[in-house]
Amino acid sequence: MTGTWRLTYPGVTQDFGDSGIFLRRFPMPGAPELQTQDGTYPQDDGGTVGVDLQGGVTVPMTFGVDGRTELEVRDNWDRLAAVWSGDAIRNRAGAVAELRSDRGRSSLGRPRRIAPTVSDLDGTPPSMTLEAEWWAVDSLWYGPWTQKRVGLSTRGGTGIKFPLRFPFRTTPPAVLDDEFTVGGSKPTWLVVDIEGPITSPVVQVDRNLVYSLRGVTLAFDQTVTIDTRPWSRSVKRNDGASLAGSLDSTSSLLSSGRVAPGRHEFTIRGTSSTGSAHGTVRWRDANATP
Repeated sequence: MTGTWRLTYPGVTQDFGDSGIFLRRFPMPGAPELQTQDGTYPQDDGGTVGVDLQGGVTVPMTFGVDGRTELEVRDNWDRLAAVWSGDAIRNRAGAVAELRSDRGRSSLGRPRRIAPTVSDLDGTPPSMTLEAEWWAVDSLWYGPWTQKRVGLSTRGGTGIKFPLRFPFRTTPPAVLDDEFTVGGSKPTWLVVDIEGPITSPVVQVDRNLVYSLRGVTLAFDQTVTIDTRPWSRSVKRNDGASLAGSLDSTSSLLSSGRVAPGRHEFTIRGTSSTGSAHGTVRWRDANATP
């Protein structure tokens, strides 16, 4: 047996440890599905390579089910089959479950096939073996959520400088630079929350990742979430309205919202009447293995 793993999705938290349902061996993730642009020369040796994209990953899993009696084994089998069916998410586009390893790293995806392969109900103790598949949206294993929340502040001095130039502002656009550090061994996706009140918010990570919502005004009780993760990619206000069409031409693609391990700078700009607006950047450290 291996250590305790856990499956979670809305309404379900199931540990696979020593409580009648366990893993017989350590799961070995398969290779990611590949989309390549390899080519050949029609009248020459050699070939060409283009862009390589990595898709989902299938993780074979071997479960053991045991109990004090045959009936208890069959009840645990029923319990495993029920949670592995993923009824709460399988009919919802974009909904994913989380499979957490014994090391605390999580794969995002869905439980798929499961079937019994060995039955030893007459054994001491009675037991069964089931073969299952977990399908992951990517090949990464993520740590817990980490975040950096910053408040707006005005750069420079305060007050009004003379001589006045018209038109003039008494509340200049706010700006705050702050740093955050991403761990892990692989680049990871960012999620950014912008909390009002603020007008024309712009968030920037380092020098090359910018999301600008010029012309958008958020009230004090409104938030916009910019989610760059492929399985939930969106720009949504907290009332569910999509603001993806409000990203202006200076904005980066959402598919570019991934950063490498290391130190990064997070900047949020905009005009806030009260100065109480905030920005939060969230991420999960990503690793190549469980």
